[in-house]
Amino acid sequence: MKDFRVIKVNIGTPTRRQTELRVEAGRLWRRLVRLHKYCRRRHWAWPSESQLKQHFKGRFGLHSQTIQALIEKFIANIDSTRTKRSAGDKSARYPWRDQRKFQVVMWKPSAIRRHGNRLSLSNGA
Repeated sequence: MKDFRVIKVNIGTPTRRQTELRVEAGRLWRRLVRLHKYCRRRHWAWPSESQLKQHFKGRFGLHSQTIQALIEKFIANIDSTRTKRSAGDKSARYPWRDQRKFQVVMWKPSAIRRHGNRLSLSNGA
């Protein structure tokens, strides 16, 4: 199991660019939800994490590792739901909201740079 360190930073009112990044992350999340629904309805095998990362690579205006982090989060949600349902919890639901406009943007350590007392977050294309 991986260890993660999460730091929440209050940045105040989001700037236009920050809102654009959250919208772009929301677009990726909606695409993942719709793809998952499509595969489940047709009883197809769900693509592997690496296949999803390869497929969505470079298709969104986000840092490549931000895309990877969102895919990993989505896969973790699916795996935990599958585990709960197999244990008898039929109220557990797969990610289903494909109308969510915003999503939390995550940065992996390699996309974060520190310049004195300022953080620089890489945002991709």
